[in-house]
Amino acid sequence: MSKVNYMILVNSKNLMDESFIDTIELVDAPDTNGNVMQAEKETYEKYCEMRDYLLEKEGIKIGLDSAYRSVQDQRELVARFTELYGKEYTDAIAATPGASEHHTGLALDIVPWYEPEQKFLLENDDMFAHPELWPVIHAALPKFGFILRYPKDHGFTYEPWHIRYLGDPAVAQEITDKDLSLEQYLAK
Repeated sequence: MSKVNYMILVNSKNLMDESFIDTIELVDAPDTNGNVMQAEKETYEKYCEMRDYLLEKEGIKIGLDSAYRSVQDQRELVARFTELYGKEYTDAIAATPGASEHHTGLALDIVPWYEPEQKFLLENDDMFAHPELWPVIHAALPKFGFILRYPKDHGFTYEPWHIRYLGDPAVAQEITDKDLSLEQYLAK
């Protein structure tokens, strides 16, 4: 197995190279309901370290809502979202098949536990309704090699739950400190 390119860029202008999946090892990654998903091995290991850190040091519990998705899985998600929420919302929130970072196994959607209601916030509206949970979570990301992939005011729809593993905490910290998108960082 070759070395993983953790700095791969996948977006609407840089579609997923399907051979990338052959360069990674996918491991089981249970979601908040105990369903088994998959994520790239090191990405999942660092997520687990971050999850444990947030609980122990910050008293914040997080879980996984989404990880690796095949192109076919993305097609099904887009179809389901379009049926539920309409095309305009789906176009704003869901990548077209081939353009999703979830195809890499390096992107995770995390969900915080909301103590007053004793539940994980699984719906986007619920997560936006509790913005106070995100700053502490986002501050911890670079320590473990993650960035907030779609921050506010960078030309993307803000997704506080969508994190991306880059493999290098120093790079993740630089991107975070300089308030860059991954596209901006890679362009410099």
